[in-house]
Amino acid sequence: MIQAASPFFARVFGLAALLLLGACGGGAEPEVGAVPQSIHFSLPGEQVFGTAAAPLAATSTSGLAVVFASATPTVCSVSGVAVALLAAGQCTIDAVQPGDKLYAAATPVATSFAVRPAAQTIHFIAPGNQTLGGAPAALVASATSALPVALRSSTPGVCTVAGSTLTALGLGTCTVVASQPGNANYQPAPAVSHAFAVGSGLAAQAINFASPGNQTLGTAPVALAATATSGLPVSLMSLTPSVCTVAGSTLTLLSAGPCTVGASQAGSAAFSAAAVVLNTVDVALRAQTIRFVSPGAQALASAVPVLTASSSAGLTVAFTSATPGVCSVSGSTLTLLAVGTCTIDASQSGDPTTAAAAVSASFTVTVALQTISFASPGSQTLGTAPAAL
Repeated sequence: MIQAASPFFARVFGLAALLLLGACGGGAEPEVGAVPQSIHFSLPGEQVFGTAAAPLAATSTSGLAVVFASATPTVCSVSGVAVALLAAGQCTIDAVQPGDKLYAAATPVATSFAVRPAAQTIHFIAPGNQTLGGAPAALVASATSALPVALRSSTPGVCTVAGSTLTALGLGTCTVVASQPGNANYQPAPAVSHAFAVGSGLAAQAINFASPGNQTLGTAPVALAATATSGLPVSLMSLTPSVCTVAGSTLTLLSAGPCTVGASQAGSAAFSAAAVVLNTVDVALRAQTIRFVSPGAQALASAVPVLTASSSAGLTVAFTSATPGVCSVSGSTLTLLAVGTCTIDASQSGDPTTAAAAVSASFTVTVALQTISFASPGSQTLGTAPAAL
């Protein structure tokens, strides 16, 4: 009686069959008596959502490359040996080696690990002292998870909060609490609260905060300039700390994306708090250029130079042939296959701080030159044996 296969072996058998067909041209099968092999798959260990997962590592006793696939595509995906964490939960990775004409397919190996919810924090700009009877103040808060932050007043007799709008109701101390409860992928954030005075007869003030303009990663830290009409010092805070940070009045760029900085002045015994001013600038990936020296015209069957290229960012450049019928590339080794025009693409895919770049070079592949070596047989005499040429 044939029993139903487990879901794991069913999915792995299907993957292995596809890989085997692709690797063997759709028809090759392991020889009878093929050598057995096994897979050793190192457990990646527990991971945290939002972080870069450790590369997968597995070896086969045959030395053949092991292929990975995700059995939980809503939690994690796999490209080569790289794992992308898509959600918190349990990630299961299948390791397969379909064999070849010498080695039999290895028994598939699966490993699972937990993807824990990530921690998050709240950035909440203190609204500062308020004037009873003054205009409602706009509260500014964000979470590193980008989830919405909830604001509430814990002193409803002095002030109330509706959405992100603060309204003063009476004299005294107003306390506002910012919270973010988290979700399946993020833990709840520690609550942040600010207490400030609601007084009467305080003078108004305003903030002048010049935008630093759009920025590019890799440039020097930027000096921010903000002043208050009261002459009181202005506080600056990044509301997007994964993109940029602020220390004092210095802006440091960390990654590409929108960088938002808030300027605030909490007031004093004479001045009410100023309205918070926000500046958002776009931070672009730094550009890179590739210097690729064309190998020049080549002749078939000649010794071909190794391809060389460099990136202004110091990153490794990859080569591919855009004319595989004329030439091929393996690493930096060029192989000439036929007469014609060979075009080589030199590319660099970039990294979290650098934009991708690519450049091409074309050259002619000509017919190989040949010469004839013909040794003279020397003077001959009739009647002697025939001479070999």
